Amino acid sequence: MDILNGSHIDVTTAQMLHYEVEDAELGYFDKWEVDPAALIAKVRGWSLLQRLAVVDAVERAWGNSYRVENMAARVVRVGLVKVQA
Repeated sequence: MDILNGSHIDVTTAQMLHYEVEDAELGYFDKWEVDPAALIAKVRGWSLLQRLAVVDAVERAWGNSYRVENMAARVVRVGLVKVQA
């Protein structure tokens, strides 16, 4: 999410998504409690269609078309994460 904040979102963003993740500051991974190496490996394994779906959801979350103030709720709303029971 935060990695793409302020980025121009297009097909190239999706194609190069793994580089964006690799270049991200470690604080982003800590914030979302994500293992950097695992996320990088996962993104590298995604097809272009999967990457496009993710960058589209990120763009929608940042655009806040759902009018949800809390960013954690936005990422759930756009389908980037599942609600923990």
